Formats: sequence, structure tokens, C-alpha cells
Amino acid sequence: MAELMNPDTWYIADAMPPELKTKAHVVLITSPKRSTYKELEKRGARMLHMPPWSLEELQDCRSKLGLPVSEAFVKKCFEYGGGVARPSLLQSGGAAAAFDEDVDRLLGQLGRAVDTTSVSQVRAALADVAAQDRGPEASHRVIHIMTDGSYSVRQLVFASRWVAERFMAKAAVEDEQGLVSLVNGSTGTFRGLMHEAWMHRTLPKGGEFTIAPVKLTGGTMKLVREADCTLKLPPCKEAVFEEVVELAGGRCEEGVYYKPASARFPLVDSLLHVGGVVNLFQMTVDLNKPVDFAALEGLLGDLGLTSQQEARLIFVVPEDIYPNFELTMKTDGSRQKQASPTAPALGSAPAAVPELGPAPALVTRPKLCIMRAPRAQVGVRALSA
Repeated sequence: MAELMNPDTWYIADAMPPELKTKAHVVLITSPKRSTYKELEKRGARMLHMPPWSLEELQDCRSKLGLPVSEAFVKKCFEYGGGVARPSLLQSGGAAAAFDEDVDRLLGQLGRAVDTTSVSQVRAALADVAAQDRGPEASHRVIHIMTDGSYSVRQLVFASRWVAERFMAKAAVEDEQGLVSLVNGSTGTFRGLMHEAWMHRTLPKGGEFTIAPVKLTGGTMKLVREADCTLKLPPCKEAVFEEVVELAGGRCEEGVYYKPASARFPLVDSLLHVGGVVNLFQMTVDLNKPVDFAALEGLLGDLGLTSQQEARLIFVVPEDIYPNFELTMKTDGSRQKQASPTAPALGSAPAAVPELGPAPALVTRPKLCIMRAPRAQVGVRALSA
């Protein structure tokens, strides 16, 4: 074709190796299958990664194209399978029975994909992009490619929290040693998902955990990390909730580990009411986290907790991060470093702390703690950390 010899032409190839005897600008759009793009890569082509769709993008597409798909169905598909357009934007019909059937069909497909993906395949994919390319097609339902603003940095993550937890439950039976190695050796965004999924398995088993209370002092809103102590949690049942209103008005039962159905639930990753205290857990692998007391007060109000009822917000961090983990105060859109475990050097002048005014309601609503999550181990049923 004469057009391919025109340097002003843009030649777009879809999921197939392009013709390379051309002067046109070549754009290849393909799944991560190296056999499709390897020749173009050899010629120095710039590789960009398209991340999964966000929930907002899926809903926007559904709305603007007038697709016969409910908003609830798109949300449910996103929660289970991540931001993949095809299953999220195809629904059999509007009836409740069809909705349930379509969700069950999606869960069946995802479940089969997880069941055919091994720990060794996941580890290989994390280590080398070519290894993921060589993996079974099912693995692409389990592992998604994320990227940064440049679209050139490739990071792998589980498709969703549901997929991560299903994979972890399967691997714990089939290859527990491999799973433990994967949890302890993961990094970056993938580590965050593994850490959260592992703690969702660990905390309901109960045990003794090391925590450091963090208190709000005086009228300056200064957070101070205190000495380590031990928190004992009993083994408990597990339950899933859709909306926080389901737990309000005394419906948050003692001894039940509650987990939101959606990983996008704000502020906390799980709740446990034990010993008269409502424990709110937030799992993180970050080196610091902001505390939004105003939003937390709203959550406690939605739970129907009175000012006399004790609540704790517990940041659960890996043991290598725990010694230096810091909380920051979020006030009026700004963050001020607080709760540092490291004292200032001798002879150094203390940093000036801006006067933010008294906030007595923040002292106990809720109490703050940092929990040390122990390294994953084989065969551990109840933990001491």
C-alpha cells in the first residue's frame, strides 16, 4: 500500500504483528503477548502500558453510550474483576434474576482463572514481564498491569481484593510455603494487596499483637507515639457488609470480624467489636499515613457510636515498617508530620509547631494505635506479634 510508505501516515495494528516495511508511524495495540510485539520492540519502539479502567471511567462510558447495563452491575463487576471493560459493560438484562446470573457467571470465570494460576506463575510474572506473557490466558484475569502517569512504568497487581483473597486461600492449601515466600518478598503496590489479604486471614484467628498507642496532646494537635504494649484479640467469626448502616444501632456484634464488600470503602479495611471496644483496622505498607479526624467522626456517627463508647483506629503495618511508621495530622487540607518514633538529635532546636487551637473532641474519637504485623509464617494459626 502506498499509504504505508508515506511518513505522514499513522499505521495502527490491532492485536497482530504490524508490517515493518513502512515509513509510517506504527502504533501497535495488543495484549501483553510478546510474540505479537517482539519484532517492533527490537526496533526500539517505545512501549506504553494501558492500565485497567477506573470505576468512574466505566460508569462514564456506560452512561454516555447509553448501554443497557445497570450502574450496580458495573460496580459489582469492578469490585470482583477489576477495571476490565468487556465483562463490566455486558449485562443480559435488567431483571434481578439476570443480574444475579451475570454476577455468578463472572465469579465462576474468575474462580476458574484463580484455580489455574499458581504461586510460581505469579512470582515469575512479578520478576519478568516475559514470564507473564508466557503464562496461561487465565492469569490475565488474575494479574493486571498498573502504571504511572508516564504509562511507561509497569507494575503488576491482583485484579481485585476478591481475587487476591481467593488466590491466597487456594495457595494456603496447595503451596503454603510458596505463599508465605510471596507475601514476605513482595514489594510496591503488589505488597499492599498481599499485606491486606494476609491480615484479613490473620486477624480473625486472634492472638497477641504488639501495638503502639498514639495520643493527641494539649491544645496543639500534636500526636505522640507511646511505648509498645500488647493487644489480645480472640478468634472470631467473619462477615461481609455492603453499607455501614448495616452495622449501626448495635448491629455490630461482639466477636465478629466485619469486612466491607468493596475495597473502595473509605477510611477502614475492617472492623472488630470486642471487649466493648470497636476496633477499626486500616492496613498499609506506606511509611506514613494521614489521619482525617473529621471523616472518622462521621464514620463513628454512621455506626451509631455514642461519645461514651470506645473506638480505636489501628494502622496495621509490616514489622519492617513498624519502627519508623509515622502518622500525620490532616487539618484544613494540610498535613503536619507527627508521631515520629525518632527523637530529635541532641542540641538541635525543636521545630516550631503552629497553633491550631484546642480540639478536645479529637483526643478520644477514636483512639489511635499502630500495630506490628509479623512476617508470614507456615502453619501459624493464632499469632503472637
